[in-house]
Amino acid sequence: MLSQMLSLIGRLPPSRQFSTTLTPTILLPTYTSLLKALRSSESPNHPHHVFPDSSLPILLKVRPTTDKELLTCKGFGKIRTQKYGSRIYDIFNTSSTPMLADGDPLPQGAPYHTTSPSEEEKAFKIATSTSSNTFISGSAGTGKSILISHLLRHYTPKNCSVTSTTALSAKIINGTTLHSHFKYRVVNNHHMWGVGKLKVKDVIIIDEVSMLTVEAFEAIYRLAKEKNSKVKFIVLGDFFQLPPVDSGWVFMSEVWKEAEFELLELEKSVRHEGDPQWSEVLERFRIGNISNSDIDLLNSRLIENNLSTYPSSFPPLQLFPTNSLVSSFNDLALDKINKPSKTYPTYSLPLQTTSQGVTLKPGAKVVLTYNISQSRGLVNGTTGVVEELKSNSVLVKFEHGRDTIKYTDVGKENKIPLELAYARTIHGSQGSTLSSVEVDLNGVFDYGQIYVALSRVRNLKGLWVRKRLPRLEESPQWWNMVCPSVVEFYGLHNKNVREDTEVDNETRATLFLDVPEYYEDSDNKYIEI
Repeated sequence: MLSQMLSLIGRLPPSRQFSTTLTPTILLPTYTSLLKALRSSESPNHPHHVFPDSSLPILLKVRPTTDKELLTCKGFGKIRTQKYGSRIYDIFNTSSTPMLADGDPLPQGAPYHTTSPSEEEKAFKIATSTSSNTFISGSAGTGKSILISHLLRHYTPKNCSVTSTTALSAKIINGTTLHSHFKYRVVNNHHMWGVGKLKVKDVIIIDEVSMLTVEAFEAIYRLAKEKNSKVKFIVLGDFFQLPPVDSGWVFMSEVWKEAEFELLELEKSVRHEGDPQWSEVLERFRIGNISNSDIDLLNSRLIENNLSTYPSSFPPLQLFPTNSLVSSFNDLALDKINKPSKTYPTYSLPLQTTSQGVTLKPGAKVVLTYNISQSRGLVNGTTGVVEELKSNSVLVKFEHGRDTIKYTDVGKENKIPLELAYARTIHGSQGSTLSSVEVDLNGVFDYGQIYVALSRVRNLKGLWVRKRLPRLEESPQWWNMVCPSVVEFYGLHNKNVREDTEVDNETRATLFLDVPEYYEDSDNKYIEI
């Protein structure tokens, strides 16, 4: 069973043909519609904060697929390029579906229905045609976030809640964290869910379910069932990626078994389809079936061997396994700025004791760590550059404009909600797509950590390795980063998106609406940690 499972999930499927006969309706998405959808996704209330209308014709003309090309486009500086570049490149790099700019002619001989039903379309059809709870799995970059946007066009904000276990992925899918949505609070040292008024809708979507603890899932599931016995859960994620902190896998829970999730497995990588070799290498890292040639391929990306092509003027984001390494790198980056610094202490409430807070300098790259105002674009994860240090506030230039960040009550602390943003933990990067990244894998300690770090980039050229990685015979245990329980789980339950699933014209038309209506819950706008 185990060997059969590994061979099944370790391969990429061939193109699939369907017996469905489609009527000649133009369902071809355009570059314009996808770029507009990107803006709506990132900033529903102020899409021009992502990029102004004047940038659209230039993007359509240049069709950038690299940072260098995007930086030539009006309205795109280094910050905006780093934040949105990877998603823009995904649009123009799409190879499986021909894309058009408005006014482009159809390719010679192209039928009106230019694409066959994709895995996302088939998974959508299955997930929405049953009342059963559904678990949609798949390796990094297989389009799970895209599928969520399709689901949110089918369901409405009145009957569907979209959530995630992490603030970053919640922001990507324009949802809320589970803790925020289900009103999690710590009251007298007791962890409580459903504190206050809570309405449970008919469908609950949970992204990055692999990072959900058993305790949290059991509490959420029972609470939801108590308030709405007909509630349906659609959860998405990949248990070959990072596990929850200090908890067993959620699929080990008795409540998970009680929920009887139907498993659908997406196989085809969207993020990595432009580099098939890299996609295959990543799949081997995912299931723990690597060879020395795979390790040698990673070592070929050592910075010391590629100094001539390393983007020193626009260095990539650094990924480290631990918070201490991230802090050390951020401090080093700050030291390189030859300007006066200022430390903003953190005050614990209600005793008002002080501790080391955040030290900043003008010109420092920072990230907002708390939701201040969604309408102003000041949400957790927004990046910017420090312009001025004031006595009790910081003036920061964000992509949407300048804002003054003041001391804010965050939980039991009063602090400036900013952190340096030159480096990030591997855990903090899960769910993101990056145009380039520099990884330090020394000190990895968790299942899936190596795979998550490597799979953030779309192709091998976007990866930079800081230190040489040992070959298998040098350190066999170091590479043993796949959880046996996860292998067993997929071996027992694996089911790919069914080959015989027909996708009718109504479903396909729903999936290819020009401008998606992205979900926004007016009662739960803000992403909380």
